[in-house]
Amino acid sequence: MHVLFVCTGNICRSPMAEALAATRYAAPGVGFASAATGGLPGRPASSSAVRVMAEVGIDLTGHFSQDVFTAITADPDLIYCMTEGHRDRLRALRPEWSARILLLDPDGASIDDPYGLDDDTYRRVRDEITQAVAKRSQDWAG
Repeated sequence: MHVLFVCTGNICRSPMAEALAATRYAAPGVGFASAATGGLPGRPASSSAVRVMAEVGIDLTGHFSQDVFTAITADPDLIYCMTEGHRDRLRALRPEWSARILLLDPDGASIDDPYGLDDDTYRRVRDEITQAVAKRSQDWAG
């Protein structure tokens, strides 16, 4: 099973989700990736994302952004988006994925972009992502 997390730039939210899933909810035969709907490929995770993830023992220093429309060659089984905008864009551009594209938050709330904001905002977003990934882990853990 291939699980994909998607946000705008793939430098804050989706890499945090990918790393949390891979670190805390790995399962045999499950792979995780993250990508952007509109960002520049090859960018490192934001310094704030690196800092707040390090606070919970997760290292994002090796992350580099990739674009969902060019870099993702595997056909994802589950695709979790941070906002309705990401979900709608993916459904429009990859209609064959539509049934597999969900919001990360199972309650349907968007997870706001912390880019350019303070570390306290990143911590709040990290904690929202942590809760959502924990709930969604049931989807792939069997």
